Amino acid sequence: MTVEIDQNAGSAPRPLAEALVKGQTLPFQASLTHKNSKPLVVPSSGINTPIAPGAPVNVKVKSFEQAWLLVTDLAELARRAGNEAKDFAVLTPDPAPEPTREPIQEPASAPSTGKGSKPAAQEAK
Repeated sequence: MTVEIDQNAGSAPRPLAEALVKGQTLPFQASLTHKNSKPLVVPSSGINTPIAPGAPVNVKVKSFEQAWLLVTDLAELARRAGNEAKDFAVLTPDPAPEPTREPIQEPASAPSTGKGSKPAAQEAK
């Protein structure tokens, strides 16, 4: 599910945050791109270096609260820039890896000591 964020997204972030985390197992990776004219530092992304416009970066989304903050931070950055694009920022979760299914192995059977035989530790007495 791709989530597009505009300057008004911060007034009602819940639906976008829910759409971002829906079907994902936390934590998960998401791709973030933006259309600002200059690089941005997005505090809630966990990336402390400027993110270039149009350059996708991977963001590790660790919680629903972080998804919420990503929506509100990016909306505020769009508002401050005066950018009215409906897709100022785009968050796309990486596809969840398919669970690997390993063949079920039968447990190895214990060697039979035979009926009525004593365990080795007791025979030594």
